[in-house]
Amino acid sequence: AVAGKVVPGPMFSPGTITMPIRIAVMHGTEVLYSQLHRYQVQVTNPSSATQFVFTDSNVVVPEPTARDYQAFAGYDEGPP
Repeated sequence: AVAGKVVPGPMFSPGTITMPIRIAVMHGTEVLYSQLHRYQVQVTNPSSATQFVFTDSNVVVPEPTARDYQAFAGYDEGPP
């Protein structure tokens, strides 16, 4: 799971925002998984941050005891 906060700025308008979140898993230099998600968060309060938790249940690590695995989560507006 990935947790984050949406912090309202001076142009705040209540509503739903869509965030491009990419989850990727690598083993050494090999990309095992990479998926871009469009995750929606409802933002209603102009004076405080809205916390969100995103989970990608499709991530599978074939050998969880092996080393050299890296998991990445971040914003990505690139191609899926």
